[in-house]
Amino acid sequence: MFDIPPLLPDTAANRSGQFTDWQRQRLRNNLWGLGLWTILFLGIAALMLIIVVMGLLSAQTAGSDSGAWHSAFFLFIGAPSLGLLAVAAQFGFKFIITWQDVSEGRIEQGDGEAAWGGSNYRAEVTGRKLSWPDLSLAPGPYRFYYLPRTGRVLSAEKLAPGARGTADDELRAALAQANKFKLGALADMRAGRIGAARGDLVRSAWVAPGLTTVFMGGFLAFVRWAISINNNGASWAFLLVLAFVALIIVAGMAWGAVNVTRDALADKVLTAQGVVRREILRGKYVSFYYRLDRLSFNIGAAAYNALVDGRVYRLYYLPHAEKLVGIEPAE
Repeated sequence: MFDIPPLLPDTAANRSGQFTDWQRQRLRNNLWGLGLWTILFLGIAALMLIIVVMGLLSAQTAGSDSGAWHSAFFLFIGAPSLGLLAVAAQFGFKFIITWQDVSEGRIEQGDGEAAWGGSNYRAEVTGRKLSWPDLSLAPGPYRFYYLPRTGRVLSAEKLAPGARGTADDELRAALAQANKFKLGALADMRAGRIGAARGDLVRSAWVAPGLTTVFMGGFLAFVRWAISINNNGASWAFLLVLAFVALIIVAGMAWGAVNVTRDALADKVLTAQGVVRREILRGKYVSFYYRLDRLSFNIGAAAYNALVDGRVYRLYYLPHAEKLVGIEPAE
């Protein structure tokens, strides 16, 4: 029997047409953000347009009749400013409709589905797509409470599962697609084996080292050819340094592939279970992670979006490579 959970405070308030204090604060913060982005893009676009106008006036005053110069100047400064104006208009439009939703205080509701869309979860009610920046919901049927103009979901009430299966089935399928493993492989992983997925794992592990080796080899061959023309002793020393650096890079990548191959030959996976956290590390690059106790797995953006917060999951990973090969909600 499917057990429908009790109403959360947000859902109970929204059902009666009221915002909670937390929701009002979030919406006010959203308005501030939209307003600041609108002003920022509008200001930069206006500054660039002023530079364009001043440049054209200066050219006319100096008696320059170069149409090509005018065209190039507008292309590199004027055209991007028009693009920034379009972005500012988009943020401004979102600000206006959000402000109207907040000031009117009207909440609509409708039954619909939360489903995996390939890169993130999407909510839809009677043909209308909704946004849910403040929620983390498992796939399945819900009664959504949302703002009429922006379609921003404030809360959701879980409904009985439909004909497509349980919410766990849909979550499992979403996690498999996002983490790039086959649902059928889970049966072997539950028994502690990699099974039929061994071949795919080994092939994918050696693709990056192989391509890097080909690229580095081609690059070094080109450098060697260029040096042979000048036949300079210092240049040959530079080539040796490049070759040494390339060897270190390829060896480091190959070591990871070797560990994956060892695990594939042993046909063994380890299992860990618990509440998995997802994290984003922002630096020079943006990195996404699943974390469970001491375990940490680097994942892609889609895998990050597929995980529903607060759930207990079962992770399957390789013992030597410590590579995540499967994940599913615990029964």
